[in-house]
Amino acid sequence: MLEASHRCASVQPIAIAHALAGAAFDAWLGIEGRDDLDDEVGMGADGTATTRADRLVEEAMLEVAAEVGVDVLSEEAGFVDNGAGLVAVIDPVDGTRNAGRGVPFFCTSVAVGRRDLTGVQAGVVQNLVTGDSYAAVRGKGANVNGGAASGRDVTRRDFDRNDVLVGLIADYADVDTVTMMQRRNWHIRDLGSAALELCLVGTGALDAFHVPKPWLRVIDIAAGTLFVREAGGRVVAPGTATDLEVPFDITARTGITAVHDAVALEAFQ
Repeated sequence: MLEASHRCASVQPIAIAHALAGAAFDAWLGIEGRDDLDDEVGMGADGTATTRADRLVEEAMLEVAAEVGVDVLSEEAGFVDNGAGLVAVIDPVDGTRNAGRGVPFFCTSVAVGRRDLTGVQAGVVQNLVTGDSYAAVRGKGANVNGGAASGRDVTRRDFDRNDVLVGLIADYADVDTVTMMQRRNWHIRDLGSAALELCLVGTGALDAFHVPKPWLRVIDIAAGTLFVREAGGRVVAPGTATDLEVPFDITARTGITAVHDAVALEAFQ
């Protein structure tokens, strides 16, 4: 049998990402409709409660990761060393509360790379409700439902200051947040899945996704960040024009500002 590092080296990162996302989608199809998916069954490596849905989907993904020979950083299991060096940063169910309560907006997120966001080589965000797949390969663009990403097939749209749609996770008692929500022609959405909201920024469905406080983890944003950037957008640290960088560390938290058109950044400075 090949060592994990050799198996991993023989498989393209985007193929690994698709394999893990596919395993998650198949696992979800096998359990959707159960009335116990929102039950808490343990504590995740990030210190938050693990639901049955999280655990069942993660187990399917870990099995495939071991077969492919890629290390894993996951919300529930933490770091799983398969001896590969290349890491799949996964969130088995991003939007767990939505999934548990029957709100049809949640996904699986898989980013494959090394060390940090800069080292992400490929990513796939799989919508577990619709089956839509958002894929990106560093330096080769982003696409939707196109298999292994090859080229930019995401439609670009210019920023329209008179019709701004923003995904937001914020303290709604915060003065800056209230001011933002009162801007003329700004329409605010808090949809409950950071990975999917980033992908909507990449496609232009959302003009921006803004989380001003350090509430997100690398597992939430790694794949979506690559998708936005490869689609031609920007992802920066909140309140700055500095490209966001986050290590592969399950305990690290960050805010984020992602925009479809770089012109929109000035609205968040």
